[in-house]
Amino acid sequence: MRYLCSELMSVRVLSRDSAEREVIGILEEISTSAACLQLEENPGINTRLQFASMDAMGSPVMEGIVTSCEYEPGVGYYAEVRFSRGFSWHPAIYKPQHLLDCGQHFLRRPECVA
Repeated sequence: MRYLCSELMSVRVLSRDSAEREVIGILEEISTSAACLQLEENPGINTRLQFASMDAMGSPVMEGIVTSCEYEPGVGYYAEVRFSRGFSWHPAIYKPQHLLDCGQHFLRRPECVA
């Protein structure tokens, strides 16, 4: 099951050279195994990201690896993040404020298939 959402996220980019940086992103889609984040910069494929809601107190830190990234002019980068093993998202764990169940019939961003 895939959900569309729109929530500001604090994103920690953990690069291979151990350099960490914090950026702001928007959670655009989420499923049990992956998420799609809109970012201003390309984090790079195979980069590990940790992210949590800036709006929801006590929201869990989600973590995963960037598996694809696509640039959209005027918008930024859409990065698909596959969650790390052992983590499976469910609305009972964390429910974005704006969450739309898009089911199997509506795919807004095919490159972010989760």
